[in-house]
Amino acid sequence: MSNQFEDHFGASYHASMVTEPEYSQLSLCFPGAVKDGWVDGLGIEFFPQRGEPWYGTFARGNLSKNAVNFAGSCPDKIRAIIISKGEGYLVNVDQPKKWEGISLRPLMGVKLDAEQQIMIVWDFVRMLCIDQNGIRWRTSSISWDGIKDVTVHGNEIRASVWDAPCSCFSTATIHLATGNVSGGKCPPTPGSPP
Repeated sequence: MSNQFEDHFGASYHASMVTEPEYSQLSLCFPGAVKDGWVDGLGIEFFPQRGEPWYGTFARGNLSKNAVNFAGSCPDKIRAIIISKGEGYLVNVDQPKKWEGISLRPLMGVKLDAEQQIMIVWDFVRMLCIDQNGIRWRTSSISWDGIKDVTVHGNEIRASVWDAPCSCFSTATIHLATGNVSGGKCPPTPGSPP
């Protein structure tokens, strides 16, 4: 992933990845949007459409050395997504106290589709779709321990998912509108039929 803030959706604000604020008086650290705090992680200076510039530090995760770093605009054009070594945040840039953590950990990948106005993120076993209204869907487990080669084809997402009993990757297909999954391999849920 890039070391630059990526705007693929025409954000209503500007942002730059920096180690220290250049123009901002207000500093916040996440999680929590704690004023005048600092955490070890990604640093981003935001220039909202309304209001003064502010600087945020976003705590990094520590669950996987291969977790991603990413910072960019969201399809709703008012929020930013920040993934700091696998720890994910969605922040309203005009009102940074309005933020939420992404419920998957560690985030291992992100796929953007500006034409469809969606973002797909995934951890080791699940996927989540973000659109202009926020989180559209989250899958249950579709893999034993690994998702790769995520692509968007028309109204579906395809991914290679790890099938531990076969020691190979198989294909999972996720319906873009609903998050319904076909294929995929994962351990059985306790209490489910064999």
